[in-house]
Amino acid sequence: MPANQEPLIRVKRGADIPFLVIVILLLLIGTVMVFSASYAYAKEFFDGDSYYYARKQIAWACVSLLSLYIFTFIDYSRLRAWTILYSVVSFVLLVLVLFIGKKV
Repeated sequence: MPANQEPLIRVKRGADIPFLVIVILLLLIGTVMVFSASYAYAKEFFDGDSYYYARKQIAWACVSLLSLYIFTFIDYSRLRAWTILYSVVSFVLLVLVLFIGKKV
């Protein structure tokens, strides 16, 4: 690797503990809110399984925490070159929602 190029993966440093605590608290509060809001509906429409949506929320919370852990090893300054592409793709996806999305 040339001397002027930074590595994609950086050395693990100490975690930002207050940020991690806030993320976990928000995930817990969100899971409680999903459970509270969907308990009766899930019990009626999913064969008495009142925890259906809560389990889905917990599974996606675990996926998000794993993603957070993986992305802590990536040097974010290396992603700067891709920001325009990411912005264009995000904008196109947002516009597609107007035409492809379901009516609620």
